[in-house]
Amino acid sequence: HFSIQTEVMAEVTGQALLEIFSEISRLSVAPVEMNELEIARNYLFGSFLRNMDGPFALVERLQTALQDNLDPNVYYRNYWDAIAAATPADIQAMAQKYLIPENMHVLIVGNKQ
Repeated sequence: HFSIQTEVMAEVTGQALLEIFSEISRLSVAPVEMNELEIARNYLFGSFLRNMDGPFALVERLQTALQDNLDPNVYYRNYWDAIAAATPADIQAMAQKYLIPENMHVLIVGNKQ
């Protein structure tokens, strides 16, 4: 599951969609800049740690892993290591493999323009 969400005024919905698909295309055509990757990596690490903060959050993450038949020790270590090791070329390859605009569905909610 992959989603992109934004809030824009109805009159700029078309332009917002063009920009979103332009960014998706850019990921497939050219590798991301290393500083952009570092910003994303730091965000993901921070989100990961926030999602593990406190006993209830930790138990919820462990339950989710176990329900999906994943070994939490292995799964979360692999997750962390994969993010740490990701390169701009990896991001580009994944974009080419998975971010195919023709296979995407667009849902627009709001006032019709």
